[in-house]
Amino acid sequence: MKRVLWALAAALSLAAPSALFATTFTVINTNDSGIGSLRWAIDQVNLTAGPHRIAFNIPGPGVQTIHLLTAPNSIANTVAIDGSTQPGYEPNQGQPKIEVDGTGSNNSLLIQSSAPNSSVKAMTWNRFPDAALNFRADACTLSACWFGINNTGNAALATGYGAYVFGKNCLIGGHSTQARNVFSGMGIGIMINSPASGDTVCGNFFGTDATGKVGIPNSVFCLTVSDAPNVVIGGKGPFDGNVISASSQAGLYCSSSTPVPNGQGISIYGNYIGTDATGQNAIPNKQDGILLWTAYATIGDIGAGNVISGNQGSGIHVAGPTGSGSSHDNIISSNKIGVSADGTKKLGNSIYGVFLDDSNNNFIGGNTADGTGNLIGGNGNEGIVIDGVDATNNIIEGNAIGTTFNGALDLGNNQQGIAVNGDYTIIGETVGNAGNIIAFNQNGGINVFSLQNNIRGNAIFNNRFGLGIDLSSGGGNPVTPNDSLDVDSGPNYLQNFPVITAVSRVGTQVRLQGRYSSEPSSNFILDFFSNRQCNSWGNGEGESWLGSTNVTTNTAGLALFDVSFVLTNIVGYVFTCTATDFLGDTSEFSPCAPLATQTAAGPGPPGFAFEAPLPSPARRSTSFTFTLAEPSRVSLRAYDVSGRAVADVLEGDFEAGPHTVAWNVEGVPAGVYFCRLVAGGKGAREIATRSVIVIR
Repeated sequence: MKRVLWALAAALSLAAPSALFATTFTVINTNDSGIGSLRWAIDQVNLTAGPHRIAFNIPGPGVQTIHLLTAPNSIANTVAIDGSTQPGYEPNQGQPKIEVDGTGSNNSLLIQSSAPNSSVKAMTWNRFPDAALNFRADACTLSACWFGINNTGNAALATGYGAYVFGKNCLIGGHSTQARNVFSGMGIGIMINSPASGDTVCGNFFGTDATGKVGIPNSVFCLTVSDAPNVVIGGKGPFDGNVISASSQAGLYCSSSTPVPNGQGISIYGNYIGTDATGQNAIPNKQDGILLWTAYATIGDIGAGNVISGNQGSGIHVAGPTGSGSSHDNIISSNKIGVSADGTKKLGNSIYGVFLDDSNNNFIGGNTADGTGNLIGGNGNEGIVIDGVDATNNIIEGNAIGTTFNGALDLGNNQQGIAVNGDYTIIGETVGNAGNIIAFNQNGGINVFSLQNNIRGNAIFNNRFGLGIDLSSGGGNPVTPNDSLDVDSGPNYLQNFPVITAVSRVGTQVRLQGRYSSEPSSNFILDFFSNRQCNSWGNGEGESWLGSTNVTTNTAGLALFDVSFVLTNIVGYVFTCTATDFLGDTSEFSPCAPLATQTAAGPGPPGFAFEAPLPSPARRSTSFTFTLAEPSRVSLRAYDVSGRAVADVLEGDFEAGPHTVAWNVEGVPAGVYFCRLVAGGKGAREIATRSVIVIR
C-alpha cells in the first residue's frame, strides 16, 4: 500500500506546471514502461494539448540507458524532450547523460504533424533497426544529440538511420557548439524528404566521433535532401558549418525528381566535407563529397565557402538530367576544393575537383579579388571537368586552379586545370577580375574537346607536360597546326592561332606585330599575353593578359596587326596571343615571340616582317621567311632555351623585299630554339625572334 501511495504522489508531482509549458513530465527511471518511464511520459503528453516538456531526473551517476523493448508510441502534441535536464549534464562537454537503446524497437519515435514546434535535446540514440526519430511536424528542433555511437562518443553502435525529416522549417543542430548533433556509425545520418522545405542543418558532425577528428563511417550517405526546396546545409555564422565525412558513398546527396523553381534550391555554406573539424586533415567520403542532382543550388558564398577535400570521388559532382527535372543553374563559389581550410596544402579529391556531368547553365567561380572565386587544387585528375551532350552554357570565372590567388603556391591538379567536353562554355573574361588563374597543373592548362568555348582573359602559366590551351586533335604533338583558310573541324573548329612576327620596345610599351590567317572576310578578337617563360612545346601560355584588338580578314583570309601595350619590363619576357571568332571559338596560344635584347626606341619602317618557321616542329629542316623594307645587313642566329647560341643560320646583305632561308636541323638535339633575326639598314635597326621546335 505504501508503494502505491508513493507512486500516486510521484505522479501528481510530475505534473507540476512550468512557465513555458502546460505541463512538465519527468522521467525518473530507465524502465521500458510504467509510471516515471519515457514511454509513460510520452503517453501523458498525448492526453492533452501542449506545449509540454519531458524532463529527466533519473537517480545515479553517469549516463542512464533506457532500453526500449518495443517501438515507442508516436507523439501527437507539441513537446520538448529535454535530456539536458538530467543531473550531471554539462553543455560545454557535449556528452548526453540520457541514452536510448532502440534494439527492441522496430519503428522510430514519430513526432506527428499535429505536434509542431516540438524539440529533442541532449540524448544519445543508438541501435535502432530503422531511424531513431521521425519528424512529421513543422518547425521542430533537434539539438545536442548523438546518433549511432556509444555514450562516450568514440565508437559505432549500429543504427539504421539518425532521423527522417518531413516537416517544414525544422532546425537540425544550431548556431553554437552546444547545439551540435553527431550522426555517425549508421546508414544515413539525416534524410530530408518531401513535403519538407525550408529546413536548416547546421553545426553538426556527420561521420566522425564526438571530437570531429576521427572517422566513424556512415554506410550510405551522411545527409540526403530529396525534393525539399529552400533547405540550408550549414550557414554563414562562425559555428554554422557541418562536418560531413567518412560516408561509404557520397557525403551529401541532393536530388529532385521534379523541376526546382528558381530561387528555391538548396544552399550549402561553410561546411567541411571530406575532412576533420579543423579542415586540415582528410577523413574521406568514399565517393563524391557532394552529389548534386537538382537545380538552382548554391554551394558556397563569400565568407561562407565550403572546404570540399579528401574525398575518394569528385569534390562536387553535378549530375543530370534526371526524371522530369534536370541539374542546371547551380552556383559554386568561394569554396576550397581539394585543398586544406587554410589553402596551403593539397588534400585532394581522388577524381575531379568539380564535375559538371550532363549539367547546363552552371556558374563556377566569381572574382579573383573579392573572395567569390573557388580555390581548386590537388585533385587526382582535372580541377574542373565539363562533360556530356547536355553540359552546355556553363561559365567558369574568377577561380584559382592549381595555385593560390596570388599565383605563388604549387597546388597543381594531377591532370589539366580544366577539361571541357561541353559546348558554349565561357572560361574567363577580360574585365572585372573574372579571368581564372590556372597554374602548376601536371598536364596542361585547358583541354578542349567540344565547340564554341570562349577562353579569354585568364592567367595561364607554369602548367607542365601540356599546352596552356589544347584543342585536342589527337596525335603525338599537342600543338594543332594552322591550316589554310581555317577550314578544318574539331574542338573549337581547330581555330587557327595568330602569329607574332616582331616584338619591339617603344619607350615603356611593347609593340607586337604579326598576322592572322583564317576564314576570309571574318571578324576575330585577338588577345595578347606576356610570359616569363615559354611552354616546352614552343607555343606559349598566357601568364598576364595585356589587352586585345579586333581584326577582320581580307578576301584571302589574312589580317595584319600592329598593337602596343604598356609594359615596364619586357627584357627576357616572351609574348603570345590567341584568336576568338564571332561564335566564341578560341584558338590555342601562338608560338612564343621573345624579345632577347632591347631594341632602339621608336617603330621601325613599315614593311618589315619575320614569319613563323615552317614546318615547326621540324625533323630535318625548317624555313624562315622575312621581309625587308630597305636593303639591310641581316643575321639570323639560333639559341637554345638557356640562351646559348647553337647555330649561325644566316649572315649577309639583302635587298628590300621578301626572302626565304632554310635551316638544316638534322644534327641539332630535340628541343625548343629561339631564332633571332637582326636587320640593319639606313633606318632603325629591326630585331625579331621566332621559336622553332626540333623533334626526333
